[in-house]
Amino acid sequence: MRPGPVVLCVLDGFGIGDDPAADAIAAAQMPAWRGLLATWPHCRLAASGEAVGLPPGQMGNSEVGHLNLGAGMRVLQDLPRVHRAMPAARLIIAGPAPERIPSYRAGVPGVEFAGFVDDLDVLYRRSRVACAPIQCGGGTRIKIVEAAAYGKPIVATRIGAEGLELRDGHELLLRDDPESFANACLELLEDSSLCARLGLRARAKVEELYNRADIVRLIQGYLKDGNSN
Repeated sequence: MRPGPVVLCVLDGFGIGDDPAADAIAAAQMPAWRGLLATWPHCRLAASGEAVGLPPGQMGNSEVGHLNLGAGMRVLQDLPRVHRAMPAARLIIAGPAPERIPSYRAGVPGVEFAGFVDDLDVLYRRSRVACAPIQCGGGTRIKIVEAAAYGKPIVATRIGAEGLELRDGHELLLRDDPESFANACLELLEDSSLCARLGLRARAKVEELYNRADIVRLIQGYLKDGNSN
């Protein structure tokens, strides 16, 4: 007899916990759903941390989940990939309120949360590569301009560098998927001459585009034209 059709149903975003006081799905009655679970084979998929190639304790997301499901295996994301290839490398996350980051208290190997930094000169002297793995948002990418002004090589997503006149392979490296982003970071960490070339070109470009005296003259010209009209 021919077997009947098989349906594989993956519930994206259907987070399941065990504490009814903290988890709406655990607290809900859902008799139809409970009936399906009692009748048909099912399992839970781990969707965060090392199970999906992220650092321990880091919350997963749909992009990471889809990548792992499509591959049928665990796919290392940016930081674990770099850490495995170069254990001595460190990721410094600078900025106020680092405790809001889900993995802040997880003790992720190779990660340092610097908090608010009073002296950027010290921070950039400690840094070999500047990263901007931005996936969404708008506005001027001030931190990329800042890193370029310090002569640091930069790896960014295209969204991260959107609106800046910096060219891939000339003033910075643009990479959009986790594997190529991590590989670009590793390439720079292993190649000091490439770091120097990209850093010097990036600094020269932002000096050309964002020179304070030129910007002041530009604004003054706009104000003069506006007053004359």
